[in-house]
Amino acid sequence: MILKITLLTKENSFSATHVIESGLKEYFPNYDSKYNPDLVNLYDYYNKTGSIFLIGMINDATVATGGIIGEKDDIARIVRMSVKKEYRREGYASIILKALEKKAFDQGYKKIVLETTKTWKQAISFYKKNNYNVTYTDTDNIHFKKSIE
Repeated sequence: MILKITLLTKENSFSATHVIESGLKEYFPNYDSKYNPDLVNLYDYYNKTGSIFLIGMINDATVATGGIIGEKDDIARIVRMSVKKEYRREGYASIILKALEKKAFDQGYKKIVLETTKTWKQAISFYKKNNYNVTYTDTDNIHFKKSIE
């Protein structure tokens, strides 16, 4: 199946939020939306200068998400990478990641940073496979960086 990459819109923001929250609920059975204020109104939150939010669609279904936000002049942060459970291991996360890296490069960013929960072994492996280097680990997360110059 072919993944169509498109920008987040007001119309597709609900389905994108659903993909993200479904993924969070897999890892956090007691998931509470109050800890994720960006998901209250995904479109408004990420519709800012320096931010881009992409969704991946198959037919009319949202199956993958990912965004970048400007962190500093030349650094972008990848956020909200998520793939709907039944569509994982098909390469869709890699397609979204590469599209985000290209968008970041096109906007003049030179580095990308991100973090993931340190118990999410598949995510850690995924980012390492895509040439992200661990910069540090804190109590809950592993932080990565990649140069895109």
